[in-house]
Amino acid sequence: MSYRTRKNAAWIAWARGLRDACVENATAWQLEETWLQPLSSLVNAATEAYEVNAPKMTKNHATVAAKNEAFTRLKEFLRVFILRLIADTRISDEQLVAMGLRARDRKYKGPLPRPSKEPMLEVFAGKHHVLDAYVSAEQLGRATTRVRENRNYSIVIRYKIEGEEVWREVHSSRLHAYLMFEPGQEGKRVTLTAAWINSRFERGPWSNEVTVIIN
Repeated sequence: MSYRTRKNAAWIAWARGLRDACVENATAWQLEETWLQPLSSLVNAATEAYEVNAPKMTKNHATVAAKNEAFTRLKEFLRVFILRLIADTRISDEQLVAMGLRARDRKYKGPLPRPSKEPMLEVFAGKHHVLDAYVSAEQLGRATTRVRENRNYSIVIRYKIEGEEVWREVHSSRLHAYLMFEPGQEGKRVTLTAAWINSRFERGPWSNEVTVIIN
């Protein structure tokens, strides 16, 4: 199962994707705030601890300990939360597998292979420090609508703000993602790239990099 992977980068990416899917489908799945609030808080804390510990220049015994503690607290919560998701029949086998979890039906064919093509990425700088990122499969001729490479693929967008060393990531089941920045980051350049991702959170090739300025 994806949530048992031992690699920190892959595991935290999976946890963020699980959180995003639960937030997006909270109404349909009737997920109470008593589940969503700690899920978001623990994922955010684990992500922050991981990103602080990732660069070699800032990594030390304290950052390692903080990362390990944040990961442990999140894993303890997920052990119970995942059982709640699997027991909820409002969530289909396909949706469970799309989140990297096991299907209830053992005959379910399982996830797709790793994506083999890179997507097209367009980024537009809007007002109020927001970037709009759009992803689509490559199409012959002029594209009038954005389409998926495969209907079961999600997207991951990786971005890095000018002056930073660590890439940040956002996952989405849609072909559009909003990226919001702080007022103090206005005027800075942001470099972005995107990839298709399957239900095992295996990524395909990265798209071309796009650089825009935060307005």
